[in-house]
Amino acid sequence: LVQPNPDIYQWYWRNDWLTQHSLSSLDLTTNLFGFNWNSKSNQRLALFGGKSMLMSRLDLNTAHTIESPDKNIKVHFRSASFFDNTSIAIFASERDGFPSFSVMPYTTPIRKDFYVEYYISDFFDPNENYQVFHYDPFRDKYTHVPTTLIGRTIHAIPDLLGEFVIFPDNEAPTIHNVEVITADYGKSYVEISTVDEFSGIDFELSEIQVNGVRGITEYDFEEDKLIYIHPNFIPESRNRIEVIVTDNAGNSRFEVFYR
Repeated sequence: LVQPNPDIYQWYWRNDWLTQHSLSSLDLTTNLFGFNWNSKSNQRLALFGGKSMLMSRLDLNTAHTIESPDKNIKVHFRSASFFDNTSIAIFASERDGFPSFSVMPYTTPIRKDFYVEYYISDFFDPNENYQVFHYDPFRDKYTHVPTTLIGRTIHAIPDLLGEFVIFPDNEAPTIHNVEVITADYGKSYVEISTVDEFSGIDFELSEIQVNGVRGITEYDFEEDKLIYIHPNFIPESRNRIEVIVTDNAGNSRFEVFYR
């Protein structure tokens, strides 16, 4: 997977200050750093820690849109998205041939999800299913962000700040095991082990039919199992099990099993 940029996680962020190794700092409440980019929106361009970034001071009770100087990134915040007035920085980079962007500070809690538009210019391949993933530096984990690709523009709805990487997810989930189980209390159900390496399983779009009857599809997130439940399900000696499993990027796999 894409490797994260470690430098930005060594910065110490607060609503009003940005510090790097206690060697340099920015007072984000003033206009004494960088240079003015959009005075009406209180936005300034600054160079910090080797990164060129657009800083915007956000009023708590106002909706805001931040647009990068090259117009490739737009970030939309609703009013009252934060708990106080705060400063937001956005900048773009590249990781192992994939585009990435950051909406900082990653340590700031957010009350509402926000909306990002990212125009893919140099990296675009029309055959790829591009998706946005949030990177958690503390757990070294990538989490899928709801993503829609319209033309060459990525539309994403994150629910936390941080670093985001865009790379394709073209692979459907895999199915490893199918079992018909009768519990001690007499009810029967079907368990299906399924794994998706990147975006994760969307169990609401997945479907299971047993002997031609569609049931309720649930998902065990700890065990990575789809579960077929039907109040009138009585297993036969040989059961036809049809499975459509879909991931959060829209990739689906259809398989038929006999158990």
